[in-house]
Amino acid sequence: VSGNVLIEDVVINKIHNAAAGATSGLAVGFETGRMGPNSELTIRNCSISDIFANGTTGRAEGILISPNPQTGNNAFAYVYNNIVYDIRAPRSTTAPSVRGMDFQSTAGNLLAYVYFNTILIDNAVPPTAGTHQSSGIYWANYGTSTLELKNNIVVNTMVSGTRAAVLYATAAANLLRLAPETDNNLYFAGTPSATRLIAWNGATGYQTLAEYKTVVASGGLGGPRETYSVTENPPFISATSPYNLNLQTTVPTRAEKGGSPVAGINDDF
Repeated sequence: VSGNVLIEDVVINKIHNAAAGATSGLAVGFETGRMGPNSELTIRNCSISDIFANGTTGRAEGILISPNPQTGNNAFAYVYNNIVYDIRAPRSTTAPSVRGMDFQSTAGNLLAYVYFNTILIDNAVPPTAGTHQSSGIYWANYGTSTLELKNNIVVNTMVSGTRAAVLYATAAANLLRLAPETDNNLYFAGTPSATRLIAWNGATGYQTLAEYKTVVASGGLGGPRETYSVTENPPFISATSPYNLNLQTTVPTRAEKGGSPVAGINDDF
């Protein structure tokens, strides 16, 4: 990617990597592996679903952005008003093998602005790997990069023998690369437990929203973060196949009027 690139109003469905070998690779809805210095990538109003990897070390991902604009340079990603669901890698032991969205940059800075997205990682196809891991939003190799999360609904109810996390950072320092403006999100991981987490920082699991809010209130890029974020099982019209991730209008929800305005984004997907 070089310059300013816009991807919008795209439906990506049924990306299957059916190989059963131990190195069967990835199944990804959308991936960018390189962006030029100061390039901008916008992904908006897209639906990504039915992404399946069958290998024992494979990964299934909705969106993967890894720009690597080289040391000293920035790349910008604007990801908003997208729907990601039905992401599966049941046999894989990769940590984590299921990633709704994945942000990384090993060389140079990624400034990712992630707004108004709905991500559902469910248990329609239960994992068979005993050490299976999954994540709604994953980020790694984040150095001096920035991730701003605002007005997102992120649900992970996939069963896991190791951990299923809504937010999955690979290190405590990476978790604190969340921008101070990160807020007004809805997160849900089911009944809190050692394997059902709101967030993971590579060493410690945060089972409740309160625990997670405490750890991100300061440090890194600074706080406050997530002051108005909430947790509940959102009342989707249908959280099973056939999926419909619009919210029921007759059921009270904390998502109603729970967001905050973002300049330049006036329409819902």
